[in-house]
Amino acid sequence: MGAVVGLGVGVGLLLIWSAFALPRRPGAKSLRTPGRLARLLSGAGMSEVSVAGLLALCALAAAVVGVVVQVITATPPVALVFAAMGAYLPLAIISGRARRR
Repeated sequence: MGAVVGLGVGVGLLLIWSAFALPRRPGAKSLRTPGRLARLLSGAGMSEVSVAGLLALCALAAAVVGVVVQVITATPPVALVFAAMGAYLPLAIISGRARRR
């Protein structure tokens, strides 16, 4: 058992050392390609909306729906499920709009 622990510590220290000592080479991902949400927004004709704005809208929708359902039902698990559905609502609307275009 001691040999396994020693081997694990050794490999961990080697990985930490290699992260700082070995030079980094730019990979194929060095050129930033638009992500899935950016492609979805441009496909829906909403390229002026930023991805951060869309995610903020999802968070706001989740908070509003979660609070409203919590006030109405006073059941946290139900409010959490409806908050998750509310967070997905803006994405579903934009995805449907992109499909129609």
